[in-house]
Amino acid sequence: TSYNASTKKAGLFQGDASAVGLLNQVRSNVSQSSAASSTFASFSSIGLEFQKDGSLKVNSTKLEAALTNLPELSKALTNTGTGGNDIGLAKRFGTYTSGLLAATGTFTSQTRSLQASIAANTKEQQRVNDRLALTEQRLRAQYSALDVTMSKYTALNKYVAQQFSNFNNGNNS
Repeated sequence: TSYNASTKKAGLFQGDASAVGLLNQVRSNVSQSSAASSTFASFSSIGLEFQKDGSLKVNSTKLEAALTNLPELSKALTNTGTGGNDIGLAKRFGTYTSGLLAATGTFTSQTRSLQASIAANTKEQQRVNDRLALTEQRLRAQYSALDVTMSKYTALNKYVAQQFSNFNNGNNS
């Protein structure tokens, strides 16, 4: 979604509102805290940390510490809660991603939109190709008619030139 100034190339999704929005939502979901565990309130406290470039980095020290407290780690990730802030981090993230993939989710809607655009583009290409074929057919007919007319005028020119030559030869004798 970004532009690389050194290579002067834009990212594949630069300016794509859906991709930028999705990235922001993922960042928000990863950075949100949860009350599902009293020990681990966020992915960061477990060892998954966002970097400035948008990537995730594993902090092995924090992850190893979290793995020594499996009951709290399990609650932090999987607690089903009652719908408030007590839903586990992974459970909340899973619900979010399921929504993206649902029949009315972002990915499905974007896929349908792109497929509709492709279908419309294909129809337009066919219309243009049909128009070009008709134009080519019309031009070929015009050029053929022009060629026939030019042949007639060339023959007439030869005939007139021959008549002038005969007339001049007749006057010279």
